[in-house]
Amino acid sequence: MFPSIYYLPEAMKQPQRCYDGMMLISAVKGSLNIQVEGETLNNLAIHVVNEGELFKVNSSGIIIFYIPSHYWIVREQSVFNAHYIVESQQQEGLIADLNTLFNRLRDQAKALDIDALVGQIMKRLTLTETPTYQHSNDLITRILNYVRENLHHKITLDELGQQFYVSPSYVSNLFKRHLAIKFNEYVSLLRVAKTIEDLVVEHYSVEQIANRWGYLSATKYITHFKTYMHTTPKKYTMRESTAHRLKIPHAIEDLRIINNLKFQRAKQTHQQSIVIDDDCIDDDRLSYFNLINIGGFDDLDGILDEQIYTYKNYTAHRLSAFVYISQTAPNAQRMIQGIKRLLKSKVPFALHIESIEDYRIVEETIRDFRILELETTSGDSLKSLKVLLLLDWKLKYLDSIEQFNSEIFGIQILTAIDLTDVYLFGHQQQLKELSCLKTDYYTLDLKRLNKKQIITETESLAFLNHLKQFLSSIDLPKSIIFLNQEAIKHEKVNAIANYIQKVVALRQ
Repeated sequence: MFPSIYYLPEAMKQPQRCYDGMMLISAVKGSLNIQVEGETLNNLAIHVVNEGELFKVNSSGIIIFYIPSHYWIVREQSVFNAHYIVESQQQEGLIADLNTLFNRLRDQAKALDIDALVGQIMKRLTLTETPTYQHSNDLITRILNYVRENLHHKITLDELGQQFYVSPSYVSNLFKRHLAIKFNEYVSLLRVAKTIEDLVVEHYSVEQIANRWGYLSATKYITHFKTYMHTTPKKYTMRESTAHRLKIPHAIEDLRIINNLKFQRAKQTHQQSIVIDDDCIDDDRLSYFNLINIGGFDDLDGILDEQIYTYKNYTAHRLSAFVYISQTAPNAQRMIQGIKRLLKSKVPFALHIESIEDYRIVEETIRDFRILELETTSGDSLKSLKVLLLLDWKLKYLDSIEQFNSEIFGIQILTAIDLTDVYLFGHQQQLKELSCLKTDYYTLDLKRLNKKQIITETESLAFLNHLKQFLSSIDLPKSIIFLNQEAIKHEKVNAIANYIQKVVALRQ
């Protein structure tokens, strides 16, 4: 049993489910756009589709590597009910390994060589907690989680309607609209997928499996299994059969055809759209700037090395901006190299700081870089540069924030403490403690605050009133950064501005 490779020349028309293994999906050219369990993910270099997940590829020219559960079972690792991701620092190496795997399968390499390479690929994946899927529609999120938790017994639209206080037809339409699949088919596909572990790992009989997973009889289970797996449970367990191969409509499996493709990583691009009109920008109650999130330090070199580097000319933009490194570096050396590259580019940048050691690295790197620059050049091109450090309120190093320098050799160091979790979970005692710390900003992520889809005016007003109550407990003269402003309507942002203005005026 070997991994399988599929090429999708066009986007998928219908969603499919990943059975008895895992998929690694990447674009031959450009980037990958995909829906997983109805959640849309765009501009990816590579993505893992885990066992049992419903997926729909929305871009063309896509390569799919399917690795059957056999490779996990022989290594005593689980792919069933497990969730793997690809961290940014592993993307380049993983794609290179997949390219090698493609060549070895094409050349019919020895099984031991392929097995060793698959093992190396598996080590590049990170096992995380099984996620609860998050959608823009909170109701579909709760329904999907309920279905997974209650899959062992029969689930009906009527049951879901009673459970979530909506009509059965409304639930049915949710599945069609958000997942492009009928409710009964979604449940049937998922239930068959989840029986495969019992079949190939536990070696249960079809009677036992039918009883465990809520089928009326063994015959009913065999019928369902054959409908979706195109073979019987008995034949599926025969390793010499091709039953484990996926059936993806319009996918090309012939390696002689796929061989003409040049499988390589496309350069990732990051686009930032400013959706604030001039009246908002000119409003003196709020000031706007961009945090341009470019991912991790490993993505930095590719962006700075582009021939057309759009972040260089900041004077052309009405809004000031920071290049934001949101992911932590794999080690101190990589962090130092990245900070030096940012300093050489002479652009304001923001970093997520996880420890006092991280801050010391930032401080020492800036100091060493500035000393060398001042000794070897006549100008002082970095004197007006700003560096923003984003801090998590839960971290122990916050009691050391008083030691943070506000300036390092002429470079201004700004700090911001994130209060989003304080808002969401009501940590009032921590809020009082944080209000005493020396910091330049607080941050609130409006996308996370407003993760429930606001539909009615009543819901919108309730959200705004709750936010107002929270703001009233903060030392408002201290600046607040609202991240992801586009997550709520402009008139709501203006309402927040009006409220802040009134409170500040009263306090003064």
